Amino acid sequence: MLNNHLWTANDEDGEPYQLSVTAISATLPVNYAQRAGLVAERRTYPTPFTEAYAGSSLFIPQLESQEELATLTREGYRGKRSFDSSAHPAWAAELIVDLVRANGGRALVLSAKAVDGKLYAERLRRALPDITVHSQWDGGTPSRITTEWRQDIGSVLVGTKSLMTGVDAPGETCSLVIVDRIPRSPSNPIDDARVEELEARTGDRWAADRYVYAVDAALLLSQAAGRLIRHTSDRGMVACLDPRLLKAPAGRPGPITYPEPTRQIYMETLDHFGHKLSARGSAVEWLSAR
Repeated sequence: MLNNHLWTANDEDGEPYQLSVTAISATLPVNYAQRAGLVAERRTYPTPFTEAYAGSSLFIPQLESQEELATLTREGYRGKRSFDSSAHPAWAAELIVDLVRANGGRALVLSAKAVDGKLYAERLRRALPDITVHSQWDGGTPSRITTEWRQDIGSVLVGTKSLMTGVDAPGETCSLVIVDRIPRSPSNPIDDARVEELEARTGDRWAADRYVYAVDAALLLSQAAGRLIRHTSDRGMVACLDPRLLKAPAGRPGPITYPEPTRQIYMETLDHFGHKLSARGSAVEWLSAR
């Protein structure tokens, strides 16, 4: 919530007092005031879903071997390993199958790119023939496909950014939400102009980029994770299969990680889960135990 004092009025004694405008949202981006041209105070209020999140789990996979690190990276500048986005979908697909199997379906799988989402749907259908897999590329309207998934409790729905908002399926139908990686938008003229305007005022190009692109991605990530808890009785797991969200362990090479200011922006949206897991075996066990 943001409070912004815009005007003054006079009380019965003729004394001036401030009038204010309040903007309220469950997912208000941290840069909303700046984007709306407001000089405002941002406040956070308690949520009725505190217990639901406390009983739910966040899984971010830790790379468990040097071989796995090599699979997801490529040699970059001066021999430094960097994230290989082209290798990530095949790696994530195997993990998605394991998680969906452990949960008995009942999942929403969200991909940053349509081509990757199609791969996940294909792999799930091949590996888990007893579980119905719906996808937004099957034909028909998104509303019809979402309704069919919602009514088939043990099924899976695979989609992309368009399903990260507006999908409402309380209960067991959506007890596992999988986001393959941070849904950051590619460079575009509008956001680039916002970055340039901020850079001109602050003199910090990297901070301006984070304030625009990373904050927008964090908002969408928050909305995607929010598909899990739609009722106070809901419980389940959000799995974000982006190992760059984890800090590199002290004294060990890797895993790859986001720059710390960027990582903190993303993790702030996922920090309210009661259980936090990084070992895939623990994640599978947690889902199976449900």
